Amino acid sequence: MTSTAARCNSARTLYLGGATVKQVACSDAALVITVPNSSVRRYPVARLSRIVCSAQVNWQGAALALCMRSGIPIVWADAHSQLLGICYSQHQRQQAFSQALELLLEGENGLSQYTHWLRSRRMDMLMDWARTTALDVTPARWESLKRSWVYHNELAVHLSLQIRTYCQAWVAQRLIHHQINPVYWGVQAECVDIESDMTHLVWAQINLYGGNWADQVDAEAQSIYIFEQWSQAHAEIVDLHLLSLQRIANKAA
Repeated sequence: MTSTAARCNSARTLYLGGATVKQVACSDAALVITVPNSSVRRYPVARLSRIVCSAQVNWQGAALALCMRSGIPIVWADAHSQLLGICYSQHQRQQAFSQALELLLEGENGLSQYTHWLRSRRMDMLMDWARTTALDVTPARWESLKRSWVYHNELAVHLSLQIRTYCQAWVAQRLIHHQINPVYWGVQAECVDIESDMTHLVWAQINLYGGNWADQVDAEAQSIYIFEQWSQAHAEIVDLHLLSLQRIANKAA
């Protein structure tokens, strides 16, 4: 059976959007997609990293099981690009990173350290943007962005919400790769939603770097193109966030 480790380096996202009803079945090592009045398509799971689909997709149980065994997360979104849910595969074993993260968040000051870490990542993102952007960032603009983004976790959204769903699927796939749970719990049973926080960082980052160039993009094909181009050019972003978090967790372990 195809595993996460065995997946080819060119594995890509499978987008199953649109209003047309689709049927998803499977063979031993591939998903079989059937669209009414269209050809049947076969997608080997070894070539898939993650799947984004609409509520118009009907899944066979065996096809879902094949994705779970292969470590392929599935993200569902409704007609308004709002997240409906994510299907994760079960981790086979707990890695040292996950254990260290549990110890950090269960510690007396763990949630505070995590909150400070998120703020530091937002500051790092803003500084990197200021260094690399071709725009002339005035002191007033810098202070405004620092106040809204770094301290209040707010940033102007320029992109279609569809792209946020794509970011969510990307984060889910990298969490599976690193065998990190999407949610952990603090010492007072506070929910620490790693998946949501990582998604927000990536979503904000693509909006920050995108500026106003995509304000009018609504079509699904355009949204997919923008996300694919940007995520390929910044393929290390999610891993860099996670590696930074790992360093904090290892210090506390």
